[in-house]
Amino acid sequence: KLLKNLFKVMAEAGKMTGLLSTARLTSPGVPGTFAATPDMQMESDVHLTEAGCNDGKFKDIAAQLIKDYKDINIIIGQGREYFMKPSSRNVSSNSSVYPWRRDLDLTTYWAMEKLLRKKTYKEAVGTQAVKDAVRGQDNLQYFLGFLDEVQSSPASDDLQDLVSLVVSALNGKPNNNGYFLTIYDDQLARDHENDAYNVGTDLNNILKAVNYLD
Repeated sequence: KLLKNLFKVMAEAGKMTGLLSTARLTSPGVPGTFAATPDMQMESDVHLTEAGCNDGKFKDIAAQLIKDYKDINIIIGQGREYFMKPSSRNVSSNSSVYPWRRDLDLTTYWAMEKLLRKKTYKEAVGTQAVKDAVRGQDNLQYFLGFLDEVQSSPASDDLQDLVSLVVSALNGKPNNNGYFLTIYDDQLARDHENDAYNVGTDLNNILKAVNYLD
């Protein structure tokens, strides 16, 4: 028997829902909460083409998040390239860390879907822009934000701040039924190199976020 996805269960129960990740939203680990795929590397339409699976039988992970989970209220993470085409949002392809999307611009799809349903929504690119956009938005219905691509310094430094802002938005005035939030910390997932200092630092970041939720 197939289990129903928790995001959908919580949304049907009237709860606000959120997905917050300091990693790519499509990277291994994060999609375990929403995606169904034969290969965890099928993050974008680019990867479907490379694998010869662009015959319509499979949907890439980024497309699943945007098209199949339209009622997730707040989505924040890295990996904007897998959701955007290089010409969208005036973002230069020269700033890309990963290959840009080639078919449908999923951020445009996301915004149009909210517009057609007459929902209020916001988008932001860049960690500080995401924080500024979410801060104080107690009546925010939908938000899609992409964090800066961090390769050396840990994005976990921003985790506590992001958690507090997202929880405040999810727990805003329109919602009387609580919220469901999934948090994924990229640095903690990658600390398997016997580096005690960084493991301790990342665990402390997680602890701060959990203490805030308490």
